[in-house]
Amino acid sequence: MNPMCLVYALTFTAFLVFHSPTADGRSVPVLKGEHFFKQPKGTIKTIVGDYGEVVDCIDILKQPAFDHPLLKNHKIQMEPSTYPKGIQPSDSLAPLFLESWRKNGQCPDGAIPIRRRVETGIPITKRMLNVSLAASKSGPTHQYAVMQYSAPTAGTIKGGHGIFDVWNPSLNTSSDFSLTQIWVVAGSGSNVNTMEAGWQKYPARTGDNQTHFFIYWTRDTYNQTGCYDLYCAGFVQSNKQMTIGAPLNVSTYNGKQVEVEILIDKDNSSGNWWLYVNSQTVGYWPPCIFTALANGADNVQWGGEIYENSGSGGQHTNTQMGSGHFPREGYRNASYVRGFRYKNATGYQVTQPSPVYQLTTVNSCWTMQVSANATDYMMFYGGPGCS
Repeated sequence: MNPMCLVYALTFTAFLVFHSPTADGRSVPVLKGEHFFKQPKGTIKTIVGDYGEVVDCIDILKQPAFDHPLLKNHKIQMEPSTYPKGIQPSDSLAPLFLESWRKNGQCPDGAIPIRRRVETGIPITKRMLNVSLAASKSGPTHQYAVMQYSAPTAGTIKGGHGIFDVWNPSLNTSSDFSLTQIWVVAGSGSNVNTMEAGWQKYPARTGDNQTHFFIYWTRDTYNQTGCYDLYCAGFVQSNKQMTIGAPLNVSTYNGKQVEVEILIDKDNSSGNWWLYVNSQTVGYWPPCIFTALANGADNVQWGGEIYENSGSGGQHTNTQMGSGHFPREGYRNASYVRGFRYKNATGYQVTQPSPVYQLTTVNSCWTMQVSANATDYMMFYGGPGCS
């Protein structure tokens, strides 16, 4: 048993029906409950939302993480030992998340909400190799627009931060996906380890046409370990309010912008990799589930990715990246990432991280544009695809 996993004791194929309900003026799909997986073990209470989503309140000690063989005797750390400088714990994620189920009930003390998985036939793992040095690893079906910071010495990065505006891009088929995320990465070859979080539209996985928050992890280059959200053993959720995998409010073209702030931070005491969303702690990846990431990361990446199921290499798909508009259209129209930060031994760096360079496979279908000022980078990226 890895001692890093023994930490603080616990102190206490779906059908869519489109109809009139809307979220921010958008039509919201309703999920038919009979096409969900069975109620998971540890369920204390089940709540159904107005749009048909099913949320199970799971005993926090029986959540999926503890099926991991390295977490059998794990003791939950309910809060980080210290909060990163500048982080003030938040009480609500309501402006970001669309969670109609909360009107119909709440999870009791000692339970966490887990969104019931829809039976779509799509695996819980990512298709093909995703990203580590994305440009060199892109296959015929994945395209990227990514910025990366690499540490001068491997394994010395202790956290990453980014702010991403959220969109609902159009896809060529329901089997395509479009996402924006942060990757915290270590290792190489068959030993790539990642922790990931961001937003994704992937109807074939989620069973609806909405943009969802997601997390992901792997310790073997997306081969046999890791998964989306809480659908396998690994990530430990401590937050009673957050529903990982929930749909999100999205930005409006030339209108209101919706942002999600994501921080992945290695706890100085326990070594756990804590996930923060809009300054609220969600849970953590224990270091013992990793190999290369157990002690630190090699690089942090930020940006967009599309997967197009036709396998045409992105040359003949109108699957959109980001907002579906080119970077030249600027703020409120093009998708962006800002707040690029990484953590080293002295804390989070608030000046321009250097060296930062672009990893991109984009062409005339999607482009990217990076600007800088005295304290930050801002990356605009995306486009409408190619027909």
